[in-house]
Amino acid sequence: NNDNDNNDDDDNNNNQLNSSIKNKHENSQYLRLEADLIKTDLNFNLFSKQDNDLQLLSQESDNTNQIDNDYDYSDPIQKESNPITENLFVNEKINVLAKAGLIEHFVESDPFLLRFQSDIIPDFNHKNKNFKKIPVRSFKLHNTNILGNVYISSEITHFPSNFTNLENLYLRKRLISKWNKLNTKNKYLSDNYLNQLQKTVLPILCASHDLLITSNPYEKDNQRHFRVAYLLHCLNHLLKSRDLILINNDTIRKQLEDRKKDPKLQNFQARDQGFTRPKILILVPFRSFANEIIQQICRMTPGILTINRYTRFRDEYSAPNNTAPGFKKKPDDYRKLFEANTDDSFRIGVTISRTQITLFSKFYSSDIIIASPVGLILTMQEQKEFDCDFLSSIEMVILERADIMMHMQNPNHLEQILSYLNRYPKSTNDTNFTRVRGYTLSGKSCEYCQTIIYSPFLSGEINKIFHQYSYNKAGQVKIIEARFLPAISACINKISIHLEKIDCKQLELISDARFDYFEKKIFPKLRDTIQPNTLIFIPSYFDFVRIRNLFLKEEVDCEFLHEYTTRKDVKKSKKKFATGKSPYIIYTERVHFFFRINFSTIKQIIFYGPPLYNQFFSEFVNMLQHTDSQCTLLYSIFDKFEIERIVGKDNSKAIMNSNSSNHMITL
Repeated sequence: NNDNDNNDDDDNNNNQLNSSIKNKHENSQYLRLEADLIKTDLNFNLFSKQDNDLQLLSQESDNTNQIDNDYDYSDPIQKESNPITENLFVNEKINVLAKAGLIEHFVESDPFLLRFQSDIIPDFNHKNKNFKKIPVRSFKLHNTNILGNVYISSEITHFPSNFTNLENLYLRKRLISKWNKLNTKNKYLSDNYLNQLQKTVLPILCASHDLLITSNPYEKDNQRHFRVAYLLHCLNHLLKSRDLILINNDTIRKQLEDRKKDPKLQNFQARDQGFTRPKILILVPFRSFANEIIQQICRMTPGILTINRYTRFRDEYSAPNNTAPGFKKKPDDYRKLFEANTDDSFRIGVTISRTQITLFSKFYSSDIIIASPVGLILTMQEQKEFDCDFLSSIEMVILERADIMMHMQNPNHLEQILSYLNRYPKSTNDTNFTRVRGYTLSGKSCEYCQTIIYSPFLSGEINKIFHQYSYNKAGQVKIIEARFLPAISACINKISIHLEKIDCKQLELISDARFDYFEKKIFPKLRDTIQPNTLIFIPSYFDFVRIRNLFLKEEVDCEFLHEYTTRKDVKKSKKKFATGKSPYIIYTERVHFFFRINFSTIKQIIFYGPPLYNQFFSEFVNMLQHTDSQCTLLYSIFDKFEIERIVGKDNSKAIMNSNSSNHMITL
């Protein structure tokens, strides 16, 4: 146990106490109860005199250099934490810990108890068990607030009341104390040091509802404020889980003493754990996100004196400012997203004990797993046998910037991970089944897993994963941003936009229908009459492959740019396109997302489909510098969200409800 490495006196006390218990309780029933007490997934030392001197760290700030002076950053430790080894507590341990503020008792109305302790008796009636059955939900508009339209699912009969203070959200007092100390200097924040976004989402999160929220991540720093809100919720959940296990341990210890007097006493059912230790899974697209999340965890966790392996973490996850040629000339949103470490293959386990945070802990020893989708999949595949058992007891899954993971990275990785959550493990992994919750043994863990998704916009694919992989019986909430500027409002050039509708009413056929329309209506004009300086924008890489093959098959001279194109080839293609040697250039949305290539000689743009990011539309329209420039946009009824972000709500309704297949908007 990491907490006990430098505490020889405590180890001696443990050995004496363990020996004493074994001598007194030869009966197998007592030994089994003793095992219940020993096998827990927390890292606590015996309470010693040194613990009386524990003090919260003072004068912490958001500056990384300042943090280095406040914390003891230990180099990589040699001994890994054992998630199931625990010291026996001495008499009155819980009371002493409570007086020191290191543990808190529960009130009966605490939502944590009502949710996780209400179904602890196992139900092995497999005939009636609906394992991972997607609930049929209907949504209704609950209200409209400053963040947007709030939709709630049919399971929610009582929507969380408006925020008043952190205590009413049943946050642990030591967490609130830490939060207040961190934010004392932030006078610009309102009551409880929370802004309006945090006040809106925290009651929803603390009520265990699934949440899908869309907002501009760079407006008022919304993404970082939302991150702080869900991390408060995560840490509160971990502290409560730890307190419950410690209280139950103390109850078992007292029962051991009582059963010495009366062996007929009924066993105490302390079902407070899952199959494995990891409780929270946070999926993010880039290392820079993980870096900021872990920095925030280190600041917000109360009582932490040491962070193990921080030097390694800083070396692997921080990065110097982006110095790529032309980076400072890129749009603001691009610079904010790509200014730090943008590696997309990583995974890190975080173990939180009473006074330590251990980074790079083994997954089966971790409380929180932070990873990118591809990084987590590679971890599963690196084992001799495919291993996803560490996801068998996840109680909270968070997707920060789901738009990037779902659209700009491989969506199959994300969906694969979500499908692995809360399955029965293939091996026991030293599980103490006497402490496993009943609903977990019954295969119902998915009903107690909270899903939290943050994205700048709503798309059909993001909406799908929110519905398809959420089984939370507490219900779902959507907060959809209602006030935004459409892309055409940022267009400077005065041109006409031609919208052409693809007639298709089946989602599974839309890809083929779009290709057929392009092949029959658009491509013949490009092939028969060369139209120089024409850029074809394609949102999907799979559609890009089909269009590329079509141009190659018909031997039409064209340049192809996608996210795997080297910088050298990009320069060559741009030169050919600018000089007219190649009249056409086929360009994916992903390559624009990652590189933001600028073209100065475009005369015509054909959008094979509406871009997911509405700012991309205005960026390309503003590249048109000729008076006879043309812009064509292909769309279908399944592009409702994208069209709305481009032309605005009123224009979108008129276009979608019209019987005409051709529309023109003059800027």
